[in-house]
Amino acid sequence: MKITIIRAAVAALVRAAFGIMSKVGLTDGAEPFMFMLHIGIGWTAMALVYGVVRRQPAVALRDVLPYAIASGTLICLVVT
Repeated sequence: MKITIIRAAVAALVRAAFGIMSKVGLTDGAEPFMFMLHIGIGWTAMALVYGVVRRQPAVALRDVLPYAIASGTLICLVVT
């Protein structure tokens, strides 16, 4: 249980750092489209790595697509 709490705390800190760096970057004049493009590529790459490391069974696209669309939309709304 202790590892789970530590993992959750680290995830929260990384997510907070991402939010702060995003706001600073956009405030300092980063182009929003390119910024979101790079973020999207990074999230996709890390999701693939995570899936390979966890060796989870393949899931049908129709089961995952609604969640992916909602998640992507929320991330775009939070950053912009």
